[in-house]
Amino acid sequence: MSTSGMFLVKSGASVGATNAAGETPLHLACARSDMAEFVGELLRVGADPGAQTISGQVHRCTPVHVAVEQAGGGGIGDGDSGGGGHDVLAALLVAPSAAAALDLKDSEGRTPLSLALEKGMLEVAVELLKGDGTSRQP
Repeated sequence: MSTSGMFLVKSGASVGATNAAGETPLHLACARSDMAEFVGELLRVGADPGAQTISGQVHRCTPVHVAVEQAGGGGIGDGDSGGGGHDVLAALLVAPSAAAALDLKDSEGRTPLSLALEKGMLEVAVELLKGDGTSRQP
């Protein structure tokens, strides 16, 4: 877990701040398999799981898309690609604000569910389908 990140969040740092590519702290945390606790803290203080990166700078996506990639072992950006990102995805899906993000599309027109199915990540797809208790279409 990011001790310095937790310190910044607890000290009032903006969880909606973005870098030049439009990535928020939540995007960056979701790219690492060891950040589930930090992801939960970011969500608790208002981070938006539906925040979109800036198309053209990077592959436009939400933190949920990033967590799906990470859970499948294909981390985005500089994150760890060890494939242990199921905890990060689970931390995202328990947040009430994540439900709306499940329907958002990336720059290739994929929802997090269709991304998981396209990449053959069946366990991840099941997690997404159970995520907010509603029926989802790929």
